[in-house]
Amino acid sequence: MHITFSFGGMAIFYAFSYQYFSLNNNSEVFHRPKIIIAMFASMILYGFPPALLTIITVDIEAARAEVKQNTPQFYQLFITGACNMNKVNLEFAIYVVDVVIQIFFVYLIAVICGIKIIRKLQSLKSSMSKSNLKVQKQFVMALTAQMTIPMIFIIIPITFLLIEVTFGNGDIAELSQWVLQFFGLHSSGNAIAVMVIFKPYRQRIIGWFKKVKRTVLRQSTVSVESWTTPSHATSSSGILSKS
Repeated sequence: MHITFSFGGMAIFYAFSYQYFSLNNNSEVFHRPKIIIAMFASMILYGFPPALLTIITVDIEAARAEVKQNTPQFYQLFITGACNMNKVNLEFAIYVVDVVIQIFFVYLIAVICGIKIIRKLQSLKSSMSKSNLKVQKQFVMALTAQMTIPMIFIIIPITFLLIEVTFGNGDIAELSQWVLQFFGLHSSGNAIAVMVIFKPYRQRIIGWFKKVKRTVLRQSTVSVESWTTPSHATSSSGILSKS
């Protein structure tokens, strides 16, 4: 899990960096074989400190005894290795601090690069074609969404969960349920971001909404007409009978 998140976070970081350097005509540095190998290696090594700290804080035998004593109904599932248990001690506190610092560092650099990219695009606005400028802005928006959505649905919930485990009272049953709910919304958030950011998808969705709106309004008009027609006929027949 740590290596997976490491690849995702560092990939966004390198994407921001690549766009910034390309706008300054220095993107050839990313095309060198040594740099490519170094970037790939950094994606792996970046996740090693929290992974090693996780291994240190996991006590399998103590966890099995804890589960067998307090929740025996889950013991057969637990011993299969589907989950683990961390000891809440100094090593675990160091693990939490390390994870927070590493994530904050990547996001900080990405935000700085994003601000620099926007400023650079503003300075190149007069010399860059409208289509190229539009693509560059769309790329920034896509990277921002890819950075923001995991932060909202994964990083912030897990961070609060880890902090509660480390410094709270240890009862995280309700908080865990909320974290799992946010996990499930991550994929939906990515899909919505793609549909909103990229124009073809956005136009098609807007077209669907307009079509649904026209259909609803047409049906409402027909319903009103069908409701008023008998009343009009009754009043007309009443007038004729009086005459």
